Amino acid sequence: MGRRGLRIVWELYTAWHAFRAATITRSHLREVCAALERRLGRTLLDGAFGPWLPLELDSFRLPTGRHTLELGSGAEARRIELVVGTEPLTVDLSEGD
Repeated sequence: MGRRGLRIVWELYTAWHAFRAATITRSHLREVCAALERRLGRTLLDGAFGPWLPLELDSFRLPTGRHTLELGSGAEARRIELVVGTEPLTVDLSEGD
């Protein structure tokens, strides 16, 4: 997970410097940042939940309150307790347009 995160940071650094050098446009920089944000979100979730997070999951939304997520089944099952504060939690893991 650490290498994946560092690779994402490096790609952001590279894109920013390409923008500053006028090699890419602002709209292209935005596209790159959006894709990197999704990849970073997925990387953080993979690190937090391990292989129990369903790969086909594109996004999820949780209202405020206490939630229990059960990931996997049998001996591999994991139960995650989440508390969502004052705003609903939305996580988008899709690849975008």
